[in-house]
Amino acid sequence: AGARRPRRKSARGDLARPEVLRTLLVLARKTVPFGELAARLKAVHGEVGDEEAQTHVLWGLKHDLLERPHG
Repeated sequence: AGARRPRRKSARGDLARPEVLRTLLVLARKTVPFGELAARLKAVHGEVGDEEAQTHVLWGLKHDLLERPHG
């Protein structure tokens, strides 16, 4: 069996935080560009930095909570 890779942590050292993910899902109900979605997430959660906001968006995409627009 191969070695397992460490799980990616957010800028604060936590894995994706549930309260931030809930906000992300609300903000993403309509199609929003990646950068704008991360910026909105930062605006709502003032303690969230650029890297952590982007990490949460990527985490949501990876785990099929968000979809990339087609077209």
